[in-house]
Amino acid sequence: MKQQIQTNKIEWKEVELGDICEEIAGGGTPSRLNKEYFGGNIPWVVVKDIVPEIKETSEYLTEEGLKNSSSKLWPAGTIILSTGATIGKVGIASIKLCTKQGVTGLVPKKFVFNKFLYFYLTSITKELEEGSRGITIKEIYKSSLRKIKIRLPFSNSTPNLKEQERIVSILEKAEKLKERGKNVGDLLDKYLKSVFNEMFLRDKKKFEIKKLGEICDVRDGTHNSPKYVKEGYPLITSKNLTNGFIDFSEINLISKADFDEVNKRSGVDSGDIIMPMIGTIGHPVIIPNNIQEFAIKNVALIKFKNSTVLNIYIKFILDSPYFDQVTLKNNRGGTQKFIALGDIRNIPIPLPPLPLQQKFAKIVEQVEKMKENVKKTKQNSDELFNSLMQKAFRGSCEDVIK
Repeated sequence: MKQQIQTNKIEWKEVELGDICEEIAGGGTPSRLNKEYFGGNIPWVVVKDIVPEIKETSEYLTEEGLKNSSSKLWPAGTIILSTGATIGKVGIASIKLCTKQGVTGLVPKKFVFNKFLYFYLTSITKELEEGSRGITIKEIYKSSLRKIKIRLPFSNSTPNLKEQERIVSILEKAEKLKERGKNVGDLLDKYLKSVFNEMFLRDKKKFEIKKLGEICDVRDGTHNSPKYVKEGYPLITSKNLTNGFIDFSEINLISKADFDEVNKRSGVDSGDIIMPMIGTIGHPVIIPNNIQEFAIKNVALIKFKNSTVLNIYIKFILDSPYFDQVTLKNNRGGTQKFIALGDIRNIPIPLPPLPLQQKFAKIVEQVEKMKENVKKTKQNSDELFNSLMQKAFRGSCEDVIK
């Protein structure tokens, strides 16, 4: 008599997200009018804070702020998903934290590996966007989110946790390969900073020193608080300037009348530099061509009124340790630092000959071309990684994940 051998054959089944999570809940925002709600020690996640592993946030709430926000304190291991405005950014909390409106927390049940759910949600960004509603501001409603279909591996009619962990192990290895392109980009940035230091800062005393306000037109944006509207023009503040770019994902809009009023004095043109003056000081951004129109508030605006200095040179000066050294004594404020417009105008700038600046500009141009090639390579890696994820969650890539 032949003995029957029981196998743990993997079968993939669709389940609803709401059925595999202990809890799904959105965040909240305390009243901005009460300053005592902010500056505490409770991490408060906004969309730009969502990275694969969330270890810190850009803003913090007090206990009273958390109570007023209608958010909740999520444990480490919670899946964090952007469900408003920018849809589909996913991360895993490494710390206890709460979330802003438009940012949702999900706690998987014990039979679901949180990293598996993280990768799965990352793989269906397009579906999440298509399931959102709204005209000006997109949003995924909680009821719709709970009904999203998730494919899980089952064995003997039970979710197979080991299979989830095995798939995650493969995807993590693939993800590390994908990140190599990012590391190359970081190395190129460090190379440029090293070249700049060697050319201009190591022996800066040999150059003529002039105040920034003497060689550039230095202004700032409005100090007023225009009324926000649902449809209008972006108002850029310090929080929208990150990593050398303008982040339009979490933007406040103002009316045409307020936009025109601000730009009478502080109109921004391509080639100008804007720089945060409050919070994280420095980190300038050169305005590219063909960018959408916007106004600025509490942001320094640097215009170039003569041909003795290049914007790329000033950008690197303002993004260097030299800038930190000369402005450290002028950083004002308590919890939130700021630098006054007059102090920015008085920053001493070593002024090298224009040909030397132009030589550096050519080096930057060459490195930027290299970074663009790296970016294209990274895009190919991203496409391969996304293809692997799609196959993994369809249970159709045994030759890859076995």
